[in-house]
Order: sequence, then C-alpha cells, then structure tokens
Amino acid sequence: MSKRNTPQRRHTILALLAEQGEVSVDALAKRFATSEVTIRKDLAALEANGLLLRRYGGAVPLPQEMMVESSQPVSRYKQAIARAGVARIREHARIIIDSGTTVQPAAADSASSRSTASCSWVTDLQARA
Repeated sequence: MSKRNTPQRRHTILALLAEQGEVSVDALAKRFATSEVTIRKDLAALEANGLLLRRYGGAVPLPQEMMVESSQPVSRYKQAIARAGVARIREHARIIIDSGTTVQPAAADSASSRSTASCSWVTDLQARA
C-alpha cells in the first residue's frame, strides 16, 4: 500500500480494530511503514468521525452505548444533571466517563461545546479489573 493512500490506510485501521479489538500507534506505524505522527492523525480523524475512541498509545472500538440510540428519551432531569456535570469540566481537563443513561447526554453536550477537555469512556470496568 502506498504511504499516501490515506483513505485505504484508514479503512484498514478500522478493519484491524474490528478484528483485534484494539490497535496501537506503534504497531500501525510499523505495519504501514509510516510515522507515528501520521497514524495519530489518522486515529484523530477517525475519532472525529465517530468511528473509534483514541486511548493512550492507540485506539479501541466505540462502546455499544455510544453507538446505539436508546428507544426512550432521556428525562429532563438527567439532561439537567448532564449539563451541570459538563459545566464543571475545566479547560484541558482529562476525565473518565462511565457508561449510562445520564452520561450519554453529557457526552453529547461536551462534544458539542468548545471544550478542550479530553474524555475517555470506560465500560465493563469489573471485567478489566
């Protein structure tokens, strides 16, 4: 694959992610014979398009909670809690968000705001412990 074939490289990254469950910047840079900076740009672009979540050193698939729309609307109380939570996030903060119906609108709120906070989603924490 040509180093300059960005769409094909990004498609292959998504295929590897689906197959392996996670990908690392280092392994991808070696596989594609390109720089880690290029791979980080690819992962950033794929994350911006809602196709994966970046994590330290690589990327993981989106949690199912972020991909599936709930059949029930989120209550106005949960939306208010979410807005209040997002308002407390400082610029350039790094936060970890667990999955749930209250944090779903918070994620949407923080993504739509001009915040520079870095968010990581945690799902099934007990299985990883």
